Amino acid sequence: RRGPLSLRIGARSVALHLRPEPQGAEGAPWLTLSVDGAPAAVALPWPVLRRLTGLPLDAATPTDAALLIEDALTPWLDAAEQLTGLSLRFEGLQAARPDVPEPLALLLGVETLAPTRGRQPLALRLSPAAALRLAGALDRWARPRDEMPDLALCTVIELDSLSLRLAELRDLRPGDALMLPPDAAPRPVRAVVEGRLTAPVTAAGPGLWRLTAPFASRRPAPAGRDAAATSPSLTETLAMTDPTPPSLDPPGAAPGQPQPPEAPQPPEAPQPAAPAPALAALDDLELRLSFRLGEALLTLSELRQAGVGTVIALDRPDGAPVDLVLNGQVIGTGQITTIAGQKACEIITLFGDG
Repeated sequence: RRGPLSLRIGARSVALHLRPEPQGAEGAPWLTLSVDGAPAAVALPWPVLRRLTGLPLDAATPTDAALLIEDALTPWLDAAEQLTGLSLRFEGLQAARPDVPEPLALLLGVETLAPTRGRQPLALRLSPAAALRLAGALDRWARPRDEMPDLALCTVIELDSLSLRLAELRDLRPGDALMLPPDAAPRPVRAVVEGRLTAPVTAAGPGLWRLTAPFASRRPAPAGRDAAATSPSLTETLAMTDPTPPSLDPPGAAPGQPQPPEAPQPPEAPQPAAPAPALAALDDLELRLSFRLGEALLTLSELRQAGVGTVIALDRPDGAPVDLVLNGQVIGTGQITTIAGQKACEIITLFGDG
């Protein structure tokens, strides 16, 4: 299956698709073309011709309609020639299906991507010679699927996350234990490829994890429930600030009247800076904490072949320290343990200054 070909026609961005035609075009006029001198034809319904030329061509004479269509198609044919390297020539317009020898029936999908989106399927007939020339031109645009088969991507195994408030994060110290929710064990552990692909896995042995579903695009984590609760606090903080500047006149004085100079006052002693209310409101911000059990390097070929049942071997044995991952960043290490019958992660080290 070949991907679309992209064209730029003036201000339009267009993608072209080719596929077998399920049925023939009925009631549409046919444009006869030549592809490097070989005969071909494409059916363009009257509404499409009106959009191309801006005129109701179904009421025009065949000669006038052909001239207007040729003028409107020139930018399209020039762009297609530049892309494929083929010579494309408009031959004429006729109501009946042209007699193309031994035609190959295809469906040409024209999808406009910008400035507005639209899609139009067109019936295409190619003679054997035209089909061979077009196939040779398209082969130059075929991208090899395994152009970098040995490129290795980092795949990590992470235990499903728990929520941690920013204030709680600031108070964490080595030796503290993070209690996992009681329902953490049944949740599927996930394999994550470079933060972009993810799939659920189950334990398959010491340091081994088996995929239970194919890899899929990783969706962004939903915003924490406390993120919305932070907004009213910030709003209230801003609302408490009166935008009207205070009057500089002393009480009882007429506004705008000059006042006698006051005696100089001794400077006040510096006061300790109070924490900003807006920053204090962030203490309830919820962050996403995960436990990375290990990682492995998988090549592009291995990832393309991965599916249900594929086993991933980690770079560390079971029971080894795990990485603490906060919003995708490693912030420390810990040890999965059991405290009073409940799973927990004891913090070993924390990176950075907090």
